[in-house]
Amino acid sequence: MLIVLGVINVNPDVVAGVRQAICDMEVETLKEPGCLSYGFSVSLSDPGKIHVAERWKSMDDLTAHFKTPHMAALNQALGSVEILAMDVKAYDIAGELPLPGL
Repeated sequence: MLIVLGVINVNPDVVAGVRQAICDMEVETLKEPGCLSYGFSVSLSDPGKIHVAERWKSMDDLTAHFKTPHMAALNQALGSVEILAMDVKAYDIAGELPLPGL
């Protein structure tokens, strides 16, 4: 299983302009083979910080995801705004564990 986590920092004034592209990306990506979960969120304390959280069955599934039309559309939308910083990485994990106390 792969987990993709990261942060994209943009000017908070442009988040509304890319919101629809992000929503479309979430809806379409969740239909993809191998996508276990997928979502973006905007930080409550920093409205220019967009968090990315994804789970994929395999690297092949994630690689195929990068070739989809909705990924191209999101990249085009993000290309229209200035990205101040981006740190998004994939992590290969062996499995899931329950959280203690839950």
